[in-house]
Amino acid sequence: MSGNDPLDLRNDPDYRGRVEYHFYDNSCSLRITNVRQSDSAEYRFMFMTNQPEGGVTGSPGVTLSVTGVHGQSCTRVTYDVRNICAPKGSSVDISCTYYSYGGPESKFWFSPDRSHQWKRCTEPEDLSKDPQYAGRVQISEIRSRQSSLRISELRESDSAQYHFKFKTEYVKWGNSFAGTTLTVTALQVKVISVKVHQDYIEAELRCHSSCSPAGGISYTWLKNGQKIPSAENSSHRFRLYPGDFMSCASKGLENYASPSVYAPGLPSVSMSPSAEIVEGSSVTLTCSSDANPAANYTWYKENEDSPLASGQIFTITEFNSNHSGNYNCEAKNKIGRHHSTFTLTVVVTGSSASIANISRITLGLLVMILLLLPLILWRRKKDIMEAEPAEAMELNSDPAYENISAVTAAQREDREEQEDAV
Repeated sequence: MSGNDPLDLRNDPDYRGRVEYHFYDNSCSLRITNVRQSDSAEYRFMFMTNQPEGGVTGSPGVTLSVTGVHGQSCTRVTYDVRNICAPKGSSVDISCTYYSYGGPESKFWFSPDRSHQWKRCTEPEDLSKDPQYAGRVQISEIRSRQSSLRISELRESDSAQYHFKFKTEYVKWGNSFAGTTLTVTALQVKVISVKVHQDYIEAELRCHSSCSPAGGISYTWLKNGQKIPSAENSSHRFRLYPGDFMSCASKGLENYASPSVYAPGLPSVSMSPSAEIVEGSSVTLTCSSDANPAANYTWYKENEDSPLASGQIFTITEFNSNHSGNYNCEAKNKIGRHHSTFTLTVVVTGSSASIANISRITLGLLVMILLLLPLILWRRKKDIMEAEPAEAMELNSDPAYENISAVTAAQREDREEQEDAV
């Protein structure tokens, strides 16, 4: 203490070089190395605030009693390996050696990355009681004060830090000290190079994971789901025909094989809007194909050499009759390619359709009139010619017209007689 103010242990000459602070979210820890009997005391944690009263001190503190210690701390955990990388489906052993004064009252393995309970200042969860590890965890004592954790059938979700914790009558090994980091990865097939032939391709493939390659590992290659006995190296060259697919696995772990690589399948094209394409509107085309590695897409129009666009989505704005025609979507990856052909046709609707319909009807009527006009005129002329003789015949056959003809003839005779007398 300095007056009424507590002294930071890091600034205390008696603790200089022997004190470490560790902070994890809302938890904190103090580590004192080379413990001495003079270190026996009550220790408290204090943090400063912006309030008038200043700092806040935890009370009560932690009382440390140091007995039988000769100039160094005898409590520690040493992990055999600090970083382990393992393939999915395999088993892994994580081991440590622990030292303490007095025999342990309790000990277990836990993963703060999985439970996060230690961040809430509660006791971490024993992995052997965690349902996510049920049937997959085995803890054993290799020899005195050496513990081993075995995890079987590894999953990618098992990637985490793993810690060993123990407690004796006198000391407790804290939760905050670093443990062993486990990384679980799935295998992947990488396409290194491809040589294209007329009926097949020759591809160099590599079985890859994020773990550093280790010597002595044997691989299994599978073609169309069947093992290839002669291929056991991480890299191999294969002859692939259309429809073939390749995967790899660690030998003995074929059930955990990598995702397959294969050429694109027949692309499918969807159109939005899916209804008829109205002249002047926009249309969006989407091309998709099942492929690994993922396919790249290119759009073409029939009888045009240059591509229209690249990418999975292609949009045509202000669609008109010039856009009508056959289109081609090509899906391509390193292993092969495939394409689909489809047709787009503009449809006139709305007011434009009404005008077009009226124009077509008017044109059709004009054509009919022009075709029928000669026939109508000919029929009219024929009807007139045939009507005149018939009318004459009807007049001659009428008795009234016969009387008129007789009177006219008598008058003509009287006129002729008068002219002769003169």
